[in-house]
Amino acid sequence: MLVVQAPTSALFEWAGECPAGCRYNTEWTAVRDARAWPGPHPEATWTGAGSPAFTIAPGESVRTLTGTVYTLERGTARMHQDFSTDASLPSFSPSHKRLITFRAEEVVQLLLARGEGVWRIWRDGQVIDANLYTVMEDAACKTASSRCAGAIDTKPVTRWWVMVMNAQKQVGWVEQVEGNTGYDAGPLRPIQERP
Repeated sequence: MLVVQAPTSALFEWAGECPAGCRYNTEWTAVRDARAWPGPHPEATWTGAGSPAFTIAPGESVRTLTGTVYTLERGTARMHQDFSTDASLPSFSPSHKRLITFRAEEVVQLLLARGEGVWRIWRDGQVIDANLYTVMEDAACKTASSRCAGAIDTKPVTRWWVMVMNAQKQVGWVEQVEGNTGYDAGPLRPIQERP
């Protein structure tokens, strides 16, 4: 069962979440120096007292164990036209989808980008995963006459922390920083699986 804080709260916590379709319990590599801390910190980059649990050098591999994403501020998207799409509750399997309809001029509260056009949203008093593949943030989607069903006005502010274990079996948390195309600015990258 997924438990989140009340919708008026500035903070939602998504334990076990791996944004943009990534997977845990896989090998990742550091692309730059990283510090692994004793625990995740939702508000910002770790500024707590003390030293990191360990450091990770560029090129070093670690195993990801789990992760937590914190939504600090909700984003918004505005619909230009009526739009129906698949949606499900995050605690259900994907086979429990239902069709939902957004109305023109409806403002959707965005909580977390899940990847492949799927967003975790707040709607009708509940958290829903909705396929908003035609709701984009590019300039072409900002007008009602565009090819898009809607446009993202503001992206949610999130922090993603990944629990990792190094070759010495030390465990710590690394913040994956969001970049222009998702969490590509973080210090770790999944190692591509070979066929």
